[in-house]
Amino acid sequence: MKTIIIFLIVNITLFAQFEINAFVPFGINGSFPSITLSSPNHTYQSIKGYIGAELGVIAQLGYNMKLNKDIHIKSISFLFETGYYFNANSITYNYPYADSYNYFKIFETLGMHNIIIGFNPKINFNNFSLGLGVGMKIPLSADVLEKSDYKGDIIKEYTIFEGSLMYQDKKHWNFDDIKKLYKVPVSPYIKINFEGLYYFVDKFALLYGGYIAYDFSMPYNTDNIQITDKTLIKSYQLSYLSFVFYIGLSFGRNND
Repeated sequence: MKTIIIFLIVNITLFAQFEINAFVPFGINGSFPSITLSSPNHTYQSIKGYIGAELGVIAQLGYNMKLNKDIHIKSISFLFETGYYFNANSITYNYPYADSYNYFKIFETLGMHNIIIGFNPKINFNNFSLGLGVGMKIPLSADVLEKSDYKGDIIKEYTIFEGSLMYQDKKHWNFDDIKKLYKVPVSPYIKINFEGLYYFVDKFALLYGGYIAYDFSMPYNTDNIQITDKTLIKSYQLSYLSFVFYIGLSFGRNND
């Protein structure tokens, strides 16, 4: 056993090198709402997902382990990632006029300000990498960014509630609001990323690529949502699929 441990330590020391990546991701997402009601209701049954946007600043730190030069796979990177991530998720729904027989067609966007913590191992070829990442987004605050009718006209605050469909009296949510509104205020994610490197000099390169990510929903705590009839909604959650590009810098991986 000691021999195996010593062998692993020696190999990691000889063939691993420190790797740092920093990049800016930007892209779009599509939301997938899921709601269960205790009785029929036109507004909540009309909820549909829509297109939103994403932007962030991410750093990755870890080790790059070289492999045998005779094989196509040149190295494997073991990278911890963290940073700031903003995602704006959109839905549409029908909301009644005062007479309750006609409806606004509402477009609503909720923007989440998150800290992400994750792990993103990568298989590296020459100047190309394939990665599989997992982690979680921890929302620190959120804002209702837009609430308009389907044609793009802003809905006046006196004609409809001020906040979001699930928290109707607030436009800005702090972390205490988020902890109250969601059962668990953490959103797990999984992603597949593809990236390339353009070297300026050895161990320093332009990093570019993209990834497809799926964010698992944070279920709402239906006891604490701020609507008139809380007992109407038995469960509600909003997951989303993202298509993201990124560009940045990479330091530490050899150009070979």
